[in-house]
Amino acid sequence: VNADCFDIEEGYQCQCKEYFVDWSPPGGGGWVCDENQCEEGRGLCDVNAICTDTSTGNTCECDISRYYVDNPPLTDGTECVLSECFASNGFKCSPDATCVPKGGGFECVCNEGFVDWNSDGTLCSANECSWTFWPVCDSNAICTDTSDGYTCECKHDEFYWDPVSTTGDYVVGSECVLDECLSGAHDCDVNAICSNVDNGWSCSCNTTGFYVNPPLSDVTDGTLCDFDECSAGTHGCNSDSVCVNKDGSFECICNGGFAKSGSSMLCLDFDECALGMDECDSAHATCSNTQGGFECSCNLGYESSNNARTCTSIMECASPETNDCAPGTSQCFETDDSFMCECNA
Repeated sequence: VNADCFDIEEGYQCQCKEYFVDWSPPGGGGWVCDENQCEEGRGLCDVNAICTDTSTGNTCECDISRYYVDNPPLTDGTECVLSECFASNGFKCSPDATCVPKGGGFECVCNEGFVDWNSDGTLCSANECSWTFWPVCDSNAICTDTSDGYTCECKHDEFYWDPVSTTGDYVVGSECVLDECLSGAHDCDVNAICSNVDNGWSCSCNTTGFYVNPPLSDVTDGTLCDFDECSAGTHGCNSDSVCVNKDGSFECICNGGFAKSGSSMLCLDFDECALGMDECDSAHATCSNTQGGFECSCNLGYESSNNARTCTSIMECASPETNDCAPGTSQCFETDDSFMCECNA
């Protein structure tokens, strides 16, 4: 009924009437004719929608080329609104956001994996801290996302620190090393100074606190330190001795001419003369004790050689300065310690 029939030489031909669309299968023109609701304006489409006729009616689709979209929650093109998301004079969302029409307006929503810094989708940046395929910070660092990137900070409270970097593109916190000195993961002596170095630590005895490597040990790396009483001045040696540091203690070494008395650490002078420890000429010299030593002096009539270690008799008779015997009437005779004059017979 919606087609016109025409006689033709081979038989007849059907043709759909005006405002009807031919939906006939191939070779059967005019057999199935449906009213073109879009042409009649009865498709219920919005004036800003594109109407498409179908065999069962029609479809409506808002004209996106003119920045029109469905007014949520509708999705059938029966009510279209101008989308400011697409309008050239409309609001612009962040390049990393999706503009979602809402009624006569819009909403900018940051894309997945991006952080909304203004809470309105106008500033979105990638959340690098959430990346698992390429961690931007060291595993012992705290990653903080920022509007223009991210920052890394080594976990100082867990004794992790940034190593000294010599590269210009080094990112703070991209590499964190354990500070063994602060964490206690070192083997320094309790009286040593621990210094954090690349790939480990070093120890040195605290010399300002008078600690040194044990003097009688092969240890020189600060893992074992000894208190130096001598340098600290806490020893009991007196001025007549020298303090020598020992492992865990010290020793007072007496100066020459001094000796310790009993168990005392004090060094006292000893009488070399009385003890027979002097080197004086025993037959012709006199020994006198001094503080820390002794002195030798040749007896009268003798002259000193080698600090009176050897004394030789002075030949008074041969010297006119000492021989006062009467010339021509007496003779001079040498004695052990002097000389004598004897008159001629």
